[in-house]
Amino acid sequence: LELNASNSVRLAVYGPEDMWKTLNLTSLGPSYGAAMPRIHRTSKASLSLSRAQPGVELYRSERLMDGAASGACVVSEVFPGLDLLLPRGAVLTATTPRHYARVV
Repeated sequence: LELNASNSVRLAVYGPEDMWKTLNLTSLGPSYGAAMPRIHRTSKASLSLSRAQPGVELYRSERLMDGAASGACVVSEVFPGLDLLLPRGAVLTATTPRHYARVV
């Protein structure tokens, strides 16, 4: 991931270790359950990305919804229906790795 190589962005990754190992990233463990709100609230930003599902109407990401519910600064890709899920301005959006680094 280009963001992980950035000197200006410290990327903390949570989730299944096997999935992230394929991208040469180390997971800090699961982010669900009781730890989830604390993880989102204490992060500079909570990054929400899909799994290459362009054009999917109302794509739902647990990171997107959990981060917003926890009061985190959520950065998401743009997708159809985002403004129907959360009010405009509630989520920062980006379109490329360079744009994500600049937003964060």
